[in-house]
Amino acid sequence: LTQLQQAPQGDLAAAGPIIQAMGAAQATISEALVTGTRAAQEAAVGKAQEAEDAYSSARALTVGIIVVGLLVSVVLALLVVRSVMGPVQRVREVLDQVADGDLSVRAGATGGAEIGEVARSLDSTLDSLSGVLRLVNDSAGRLAVASQALNAGAAGMAQRARAATGQADVVVSSAGEVAASVDTVATGS
Repeated sequence: LTQLQQAPQGDLAAAGPIIQAMGAAQATISEALVTGTRAAQEAAVGKAQEAEDAYSSARALTVGIIVVGLLVSVVLALLVVRSVMGPVQRVREVLDQVADGDLSVRAGATGGAEIGEVARSLDSTLDSLSGVLRLVNDSAGRLAVASQALNAGAAGMAQRARAATGQADVVVSSAGEVAASVDTVATGS
């Protein structure tokens, strides 16, 4: 462009080669621009494909992590439910047996925390209740022995009373005979 400006005005012969050189340079520049644009477009398509692949991988990884997290949560929930339900079930079984009259059962060490405390309290209550029932049973045994002794004493008293009644009958009969004899003597004199 500088050479064209320096060429004398109106000298087309000198301007022709410069214009041809400029045309060739323009063609080279256009071709370079097209090639560069194609290369940039191909690079952009490659980068877009890489981004799409990265997105797909990240999405698959995220979904995988969520699925694994849910599975771990379900497993942990099941473990927690079993750790709570096992001791609760054991306490329930003990209470069912107590309701059926078996006071010898105990819950024992069932779980920890609150359920374990409930089981220990239940065992303590059953121990106390068994102690009270033993005391009542012992008292009932002693009462039965005392009742038998009272029955034996009453039977002895009844037998003595019958004997006394028999003797009183004999005395009454003898008194009647004496009275009859006294009447006979009194009428005879």
